[in-house]
Amino acid sequence: MSSCRLELALSTLMRMVTGRVAPAYSGMIAGIASSTLQVSTALSVAVIGGIFYEVLGARTDPAAITQAFIVAVLCIAFCLSVGAALSISLVGRVRDGGEDASQRVRPGICRRPCA
Repeated sequence: MSSCRLELALSTLMRMVTGRVAPAYSGMIAGIASSTLQVSTALSVAVIGGIFYEVLGARTDPAAITQAFIVAVLCIAFCLSVGAALSISLVGRVRDGGEDASQRVRPGICRRPCA
């Protein structure tokens, strides 16, 4: 994924995450989301790298490297599939019962005409 696409995806993700909370908490939620993304990236590199080297073992021939690479890519594909399934189920839940961020009552905003 190019860096331009990654920046577009991350800004959309942050907007979705911070758009669902009160403005007073948006900074804290953005920090939590950013930290979570960084920790998950580090863990994914460690786990997938560990799987790669566990399958590779002490062998260094091209066939062993290819096999270890295929297993690592299949693990990545599995994780992406699980993430996509969870995202689809979340979108379905939000559309069915969730309220739009513009409909949420925010502190200091009066929804009825003030007399």
